[in-house]
Amino acid sequence: MVLLLLLGILDLSAALSLIFEVKFLALGLGLIMLIKGINSLVSSFLVKYFYDWLGFLDFLTGLALICVHYEIILPFKFIGILELIKAFYCLVQSF
Repeated sequence: MVLLLLLGILDLSAALSLIFEVKFLALGLGLIMLIKGINSLVSSFLVKYFYDWLGFLDFLTGLALICVHYEIILPFKFIGILELIKAFYCLVQSF
């Protein structure tokens, strides 16, 4: 339960820094979210579950945060809002 709470807080901080384009947190959070997404996708593919949209959303969030850090201007707010919904879902599941 504590791990889910920590992952929910990580998702929440990544979503908020993506929505508000916080550049000084973007690279670190982006790399963490990218690793988290790749880990989720690889583990899902190994058990032949090809519909891991939460892991894919983590991967996209990581890429978007890295793009925000390097000031690549694209509309990433939609990915941030989806990640925010995922963060609230994860936080509710942790209690």
